[in-house]
Amino acid sequence: MNSDGVALRSTFTNDQTLHYLALVTGFVPKVNEALLRLMGESLDHIRIRAADKEILIFRDSDYTLLVVQHSGADAFIRGRPDITLILL
Repeated sequence: MNSDGVALRSTFTNDQTLHYLALVTGFVPKVNEALLRLMGESLDHIRIRAADKEILIFRDSDYTLLVVQHSGADAFIRGRPDITLILL
């Protein structure tokens, strides 16, 4: 997403892109603010892992990259996890 909150590219469907975009635009500023208050450092990247997927968020001054990697047992049976990207 760029600084205006617009997705530049995505391998998700349009609905999925909008869903993740809404979640990230609310989540990332809150995490960044908490890190600044607690540690005096801003957010560079964050990794969130659940049973079936992993979400990676990388921030730059102009863009944010969101990666969703499906990492459940099915992904590893196929030999590689599925990865979906949004360049924000």
